[in-house]
Amino acid sequence: MCIRDRYYTTRDMGVPLLSTTNISEDGIRLDNLRYVTYGFHYKHKKSMVFPGDIIVARHGESGTAAVIPDTIREAQCLNVVIIRKSPKFVSKFLEYLLNSPHTRKRLLGWQSGSVQKVVNTRILQQFRIPLPPIEEQQKIANILMSVDNWIKLEKLRKEKLECLKRGLMELLLTGKVRVKVEPVSK
Repeated sequence: MCIRDRYYTTRDMGVPLLSTTNISEDGIRLDNLRYVTYGFHYKHKKSMVFPGDIIVARHGESGTAAVIPDTIREAQCLNVVIIRKSPKFVSKFLEYLLNSPHTRKRLLGWQSGSVQKVVNTRILQQFRIPLPPIEEQQKIANILMSVDNWIKLEKLRKEKLECLKRGLMELLLTGKVRVKVEPVSK
């Protein structure tokens, strides 16, 4: 699908257009988001996505999957594979599974293309993955989300400590703060 300039619009006049650049292992990235007209959106119903659907990058970060969050009521997609929300799986569980190193390695082994590797949609349709019962999927997803949240908090804490360290080092190196060193007694 080729989108001409006339189909691009502003946030208040259209719907988000999600492409491979918006997919990361941390979820949907909303920076550099583009928008398309409602007319274009409703004309391309197969490319519509809704909360709980999963999109998989076909190229770029090939095979990376992300769940459409509840904050995005509907969106249009470009150059992605769409896995529709289903009662057979917990979307967040499937996202984690698709982004796991083992599954990514299996999936990327089926890439096609010579210069830029592209995930083959037919192969992805036939891709088999084990699915535990829904309750177990939910428990696993909840545990992994808790760990991800903990990691994010620790990264923020580390960034703050590094910023504090840089500030203190600057004060020490400029001589604005002096450190009194006590002689060591024997």
